[in-house]
Amino acid sequence: MARRSATSTIPVRDELVAIAKDRNGLAPKQTFSDVFARTQRLSRDRREQLCQWCQHAMSSRSFLGDEQCRAFLAKVIVALIPCSFGLIEAALGSPRGSYCRELQFSLFCFLDEVQGRSALTLYKRRVLKMIFDYLINVKSNQAMAAWMAGDLLGDHWNLKEATFVLRKATRLARYKAGRDALAHAASKIGSRIAAEIRKSRGS
Repeated sequence: MARRSATSTIPVRDELVAIAKDRNGLAPKQTFSDVFARTQRLSRDRREQLCQWCQHAMSSRSFLGDEQCRAFLAKVIVALIPCSFGLIEAALGSPRGSYCRELQFSLFCFLDEVQGRSALTLYKRRVLKMIFDYLINVKSNQAMAAWMAGDLLGDHWNLKEATFVLRKATRLARYKAGRDALAHAASKIGSRIAAEIRKSRGS
């Protein structure tokens, strides 16, 4: 690849967007369903290449600094499960670099998709374990990422599974950010349980 000149005015963000579009037909404005459908049609080699694209995007401040691009990256990463598990673990682990918490927030907006896609449901237990590990270890609520993890668990995950994880994580959460996120999850779960009770009574 030719070396970028110091005077180049093309931002890394735009280059990454162009690569995704030209090679895989992907674009930031696409819905998760669109991104998922397109990635499912890719060969294994192309999916692995796209994972490499995600890795480059994760290290680009100009890409992650754009909210739409950041959400786009999260959609692609989730759509590429299981190929992208290493990327998710890296993103949810010890935060490094700019916009890492913002990327975590974006991932938590889409990880619930593993529950309703036949190609992804096999991996939902592993995803739930990653959410659990994050909540018991997260130290900060920067960019509302911890809050979003709690919201994912409490409002968007299978109720029975979420309740089990909540009880276990509440005992083990090490820091205030995680405990606060779990309190938010508990509130959401409580509302869902109350709604089911009202529905069962026909009220």
